[in-house]
Amino acid sequence: MSYESQGDLAKDKGFQDRVTMCVAEQAQIFVADDRPEYQQLAYQAIGALDATANQFIPLVATGPGMTVDSTDGDILAAVQHVWPTVGARYIPAPPPVIPDMMEPI
Repeated sequence: MSYESQGDLAKDKGFQDRVTMCVAEQAQIFVADDRPEYQQLAYQAIGALDATANQFIPLVATGPGMTVDSTDGDILAAVQHVWPTVGARYIPAPPPVIPDMMEPI
């Protein structure tokens, strides 16, 4: 699929709505997940569904074999696949490791 086709898919209102509803469904599940990147993204989706789902739409649209005719199962698999990647934005980055300058190298 060309980038142009992927862009058209990401702009398709029906496709957007299906991805959005999938994100809403998964948020209800992942809110109870112990992994912070899953849980924090779920809380974000519950509080601001459209803004959160908009992060998923292009990532799902660029998935392998994704078309306007993709099944709900295809969309679910794609959303679950990118959930930890999107969710990583909602947890703090670990502090940098600063070497002890007093130890010899």
